[in-house]
Amino acid sequence: MAPVLPAARARPSRSTARVVAERGWVDLALLARLTGDAPYDGPAVGRWAVSPAALAEAEAHVRGAVEAAGPVGLDLAAVDARRRAVAQRLDSVVVAGGGDGRLPRRHPLDEPPLSRGLGGVPVRPAAPRGRESARGA
Repeated sequence: MAPVLPAARARPSRSTARVVAERGWVDLALLARLTGDAPYDGPAVGRWAVSPAALAEAEAHVRGAVEAAGPVGLDLAAVDARRRAVAQRLDSVVVAGGGDGRLPRRHPLDEPPLSRGLGGVPVRPAAPRGRESARGA
């Protein structure tokens, strides 16, 4: 039945929690085959049942990768399918580019530098001096 632990340490049962805890990540279809369709009450990410410890590790990895990517953001094509599924669950990142990647919520390139320097104050050019406007002629 696809053992993960050595026989001396194994405590076989049909418990979904045990199977997921031993494996960390388990495809939900495989979990159903291994446990006879027993329900799983733990976290599921994408098509995987995942142990809380493995999920916490993956979330920390994705957050670190997003921070390390800097203002341009993380290209999700560079991470595996599990971490892409984890990234979709995180509130601290947003989808950009049609779901191709993830960026921090406030991207520094979203605003032109001049707008940032003015602090949102509207800019209007001064009225011309010494000449009639085209409307008044």
